[in-house]
Amino acid sequence: MELVANYVDYNAANSLAAVLRWCDTAGLYILQQLPDQNAKEKLQAMWLKSAVMRMIKVEMLIHGTAWEDTFVNGGGSGTAVLVNPVLTRLGNTSYTLQTEVFLASGMPLARVETVMVQLDEDLERPVPVPREQLKPLLRPLPELAVPSLGQPPASCFTWTVQVRPSDCDLLGHMNNSSYAVLFEDARCASLRHTGSGIGATDSHARASIEYIAQAKAFDVLEIAVWWDAERQAYGLSMRNAQSIVARAALFPFHASRL
Repeated sequence: MELVANYVDYNAANSLAAVLRWCDTAGLYILQQLPDQNAKEKLQAMWLKSAVMRMIKVEMLIHGTAWEDTFVNGGGSGTAVLVNPVLTRLGNTSYTLQTEVFLASGMPLARVETVMVQLDEDLERPVPVPREQLKPLLRPLPELAVPSLGQPPASCFTWTVQVRPSDCDLLGHMNNSSYAVLFEDARCASLRHTGSGIGATDSHARASIEYIAQAKAFDVLEIAVWWDAERQAYGLSMRNAQSIVARAALFPFHASRL
């Protein structure tokens, strides 16, 4: 599927969010391979209305200024981005997509793995996915190796932010890519708080986000940020007034200098 990068996308600080947004947009593209038009339309409606992301793993293949130079030298705003999703696993109520993201020139940008869960119309309970209809699209591939991190330490930096209505999608909750934006903002805020400029402009070689609950417009979120020296990664945990909403692990490309 061909998409278009805009001016904001080729800022390295927005690279992770851009990749998540492109993959979110292109996920339905795999259904174009189904020969049955009625089945295709039914599945598209089901996925659009009640499929939610549970986990995403990202391996960035271009980092930092190289990301920015690629888009500037490649034509800047309006540069074509190709997104190729593949159905790699089918569960009872979930399915997994792996997506390659690259420029029209063939230059690879990222590899992404997303685990989606099919919910009922009220977005409360998992329901079975139509396995028999989807089996012809299945193409198993090895999982991406991007680890998650544990719980935050007893004391760490916390950043507070409110979800804007513009952060939300048609399902009424904060869109997957908005989590990446807020996690990156919180990471930069933590570095500003400590007075350390080191790492503030780093992009990420790998990242994982686990979506646990739904954040909605005007929710006040607290994002805890810490540095895991053993894994050389930033850990982040997001919660609203009720519970943990999401967790993330960000592995900087320049971790060796932190």
